[in-house]
Amino acid sequence: MTTATLDFPCYGQQTRRVVTSRLYDTAPTHAYLTWGDSAKKVVVSAPSPRAKALNALRREMLQYLELPANWDGYAGLPAHPQAMLDALEFLSRLPNEVAVPAPMLSGAGMVGLYWDRSSQYASLEFEGDGTYTYLTDGPDGYGGAEGVAAATLPTTLRGYLSSLTHAE
Repeated sequence: MTTATLDFPCYGQQTRRVVTSRLYDTAPTHAYLTWGDSAKKVVVSAPSPRAKALNALRREMLQYLELPANWDGYAGLPAHPQAMLDALEFLSRLPNEVAVPAPMLSGAGMVGLYWDRSSQYASLEFEGDGTYTYLTDGPDGYGGAEGVAAATLPTTLRGYLSSLTHAE
């Protein structure tokens, strides 16, 4: 079980948002989301291998929130809470034809996802402002964009990510 507490300003006021996730590799999968005094429980049926991989990815990413300052020996910061929420939002909309990515964290607290397949590479970096930057590198050259809304997947990026084979 993974639990994360996220504190960040919302609508100009200091608001405490608690996200508690219970991600299991056996059925059923439960997620508890709490906002203020209300809570919502979401129950999902037995997870597929893809769902298990996504749950493992989410668990690993949520651990980035708990890292101490200087976690990398170079003044690294733990994950920025809003960057984490943006990355999790993106993952919740990841099409089935796109392989599950690997996570990464920058020393500045930005959360990232990447796919590294022999001659192809793609990475996304969430800074916590509701957008991400992506970079692709393959036989046809480099590509990328900045300021892409976190809840979207541009057609060109979707096509590129769909063309990547699953982990080798």
